[in-house]
Amino acid sequence: MLAMALVSSQAAAADIQAGQALHDEHCLKCHDTSVYSKDRGNIISLAALRSRVSRCELSQGLKLSDGDTENIVQYLNQSFYGFE
Repeated sequence: MLAMALVSSQAAAADIQAGQALHDEHCLKCHDTSVYSKDRGNIISLAALRSRVSRCELSQGLKLSDGDTENIVQYLNQSFYGFE
């Protein structure tokens, strides 16, 4: 239950607009939004989405804060995935 409360509090604290701005600045350098789909089978949960965003951050050599990373995750989740 503690993990669920932590995830809920992270989502509530996320800044979706800041996440979109960071996404547009960094993520769109490598791909467009067509890669975001539950149907592709790679991203099956919010945890998997967080993991993917972290891997992309590393591959680009970015040093985002945990808050910035969570903002991107929540923007992607709200806009494309809809995980709870």
